[in-house]
Amino acid sequence: RYGLGDPEWEDLQAAVDFAVDAGAADVAFVGWGMGGTAAAMFLHESTDARLVAGLVLEAPLFDPGAVVDAHAQAHRVPGFIAGWAKGLATLRWGTDWGALNQVDRADEFEVPVLLFHGDADTVAPLAVSERFAAALPELVRFERCAGAGHGGCWNADPAGYETAFTNFLVEVAAGPAAEADE
Repeated sequence: RYGLGDPEWEDLQAAVDFAVDAGAADVAFVGWGMGGTAAAMFLHESTDARLVAGLVLEAPLFDPGAVVDAHAQAHRVPGFIAGWAKGLATLRWGTDWGALNQVDRADEFEVPVLLFHGDADTVAPLAVSERFAAALPELVRFERCAGAGHGGCWNADPAGYETAFTNFLVEVAAGPAAEADE
């Protein structure tokens, strides 16, 4: 059973604890799909969120409720059935769809984000990533990947992906003060 990023963020907590015990001063998360939600939930839930220097995310499930709705619509499942299924998930497993909706929680983000999303993604709606990026233009660098499916941005343009990824991590590692000095 998946928790759609909550409680999977606790796995990231264990990794951060390990890194800090090994001497790390900060961390950067890289995640795709549900891993993006787990990284976001870490930022909301962990007392160690201050250690996160940046996020690199590909096709994150930033609104799992929208994913359920989109798949229901694609398969011609009536909306009330999708709503019933989400309600059942809340009752049975405690799924908090509002807490998982990162677009609605965009104002809680304080770290830079490199966001990749393919325009041929049939799993995680591209529109959700576009709304998230639009809500945080000062923090989010959005890379829309032409022809890429879910998690396929690197495959669509390896050189472009690696350049954006490397540049972002160098900037995050150097920090804003070091960039201003250059």
